[in-house]
Amino acid sequence: MDDVKFTIAICTYNGEKTLERAIESVLALLKFDDWVEEFLLIDNASNDNTAKICKAYQEKNEKIHYIFEAKPGLSNARRCAVVAKGDWVIYVDDDNILSEDWLIGLQETIRANPKAGVINGAVIATPVEKLNEYEEIRLNLMYRRLACTHIYSINFQAKENTEPIGAGMCVKASALKIVSENGWLSLIGRKGNQLSSGEDTELSRKIFEQGYVFVSNYDMKLLHLIPKFRLSEEYVDKLLIGLTKGWYYNINQKKYYLLARSARLIKYLFVLIKSNICMAFRKDKMKKEKNRERCVIAREFISCGVEDHLLFR
Repeated sequence: MDDVKFTIAICTYNGEKTLERAIESVLALLKFDDWVEEFLLIDNASNDNTAKICKAYQEKNEKIHYIFEAKPGLSNARRCAVVAKGDWVIYVDDDNILSEDWLIGLQETIRANPKAGVINGAVIATPVEKLNEYEEIRLNLMYRRLACTHIYSINFQAKENTEPIGAGMCVKASALKIVSENGWLSLIGRKGNQLSSGEDTELSRKIFEQGYVFVSNYDMKLLHLIPKFRLSEEYVDKLLIGLTKGWYYNINQKKYYLLARSARLIKYLFVLIKSNICMAFRKDKMKKEKNRERCVIAREFISCGVEDHLLFR
């Protein structure tokens, strides 16, 4: 089987603090010169020094192409890679650091899984600053929702990853083009400081509908840099609300969406009541924070149900 070729796309919004490190990790990949057809730096309407950084790298390497996407939203930026020259598109965030053998692991995974349409590796949550007690608690509770499979190192006792995540998501280019031809995505993803979500699930679902499957290989290691502010109560709540809205939308795309939505609305009414009671009586900080986050999710899901106008669609 011949080696497949890759298009690597970093989608960034105001990523000046971490972008250069992410770019350098891509350029340092083993087999980069042999297997990477193009390296796209997609600027999603940044207003910091992102454009300057991208253009400087474009001048240094002929494989690098700077693209400015004026329409805010992560899925709008990702659509810029639909015209990829490579057989697979690799989406990398501006706070991701790939291990140097990452492409080798991906090539082996593709060869071993001919029906694969979406592939992820290990995404290791890596705080960039020392965390306090409450930030450590939130990291342990939130790392999956921060698009990570591990905490601190690959030695973390991680569960098998069965769902695609955006960080380091690899997508078969031909399947991606079909998604675009059929109208692309309804969810726009993160837009500026708005933490909307669910676009990864929507994109994956549309690829799986074409007959492809998801494959996870933890030998492909990627560090996901986590700044302290992403573990603040305010940020965590915004993220949970965005994730819940995206999840609610994706439930409404299912065949029996009315039944699925109604069952979950009932479930979250009980979750809300139970979690509030537990918060009032439990002293354990981890359990207290876990119940607080459950309340945020339950309230948002119920709110989506109350505001929903899809009942008669």
